[in-house]
Amino acid sequence: MLRRFLVAAGVVSSVAFAAQAVGAQSMSSPMMSHPSFGVMGGLNLASMGGSDASGLDSRMGFLVGGFAKFQVAPKIAIQPELMYTQKGAKMSIDNGDGGTVDAHIKPAYIELPVLARMDLASQQSAKARPFLLLGPTFALKAGCSISASSGSQSASESCSDMSEDAKSFDMGALVGGGVDFRAGAHTMSLGLRYDYGFTSVFDGANVKNRALSFVVGFGF
Repeated sequence: MLRRFLVAAGVVSSVAFAAQAVGAQSMSSPMMSHPSFGVMGGLNLASMGGSDASGLDSRMGFLVGGFAKFQVAPKIAIQPELMYTQKGAKMSIDNGDGGTVDAHIKPAYIELPVLARMDLASQQSAKARPFLLLGPTFALKAGCSISASSGSQSASESCSDMSEDAKSFDMGALVGGGVDFRAGAHTMSLGLRYDYGFTSVFDGANVKNRALSFVVGFGF
């Protein structure tokens, strides 16, 4: 149900954004030739969903990358991003001796979100400008490992060495928002976003990436 809602919301929003952009072109000069750029980083509270994700808990990861913003109307922009992001999950297993083994599944991706951005402030000169983001994400696997620890003992192996190699491609939808702040001639932003994966991470198992991300950006 959530997947259907996100897909439907993305289609409706994209149509609405495109209609506003086309209407605005007759009232203002094209803005696509003046993109702005920036860098971003943050923390992921990563988890996995799906029918085979029972017993999996969230784990911390990070993301880092850059973005471009192409203004197509006074309040509407297209914001493609390119980032390295860590996802996955963790679980605790009874080792049979009264203790536990903590296991971490750690896939990482080079991810390309292509986002529609709506600025909610009426003036660019406003000190704080809230915005909303919505769009699809496409990702290529950059690595995958599984680690385990119990007491002072720990071990780590690649997913392929444990016959659990992650698929090379992942896709999903992202929804989020944040606030831009002026920092002299530049812009800083704080944002919160949720990345909902549509593709199973492993063959033969219905486990899909989820990530709640806290993001800090700096625009040039």
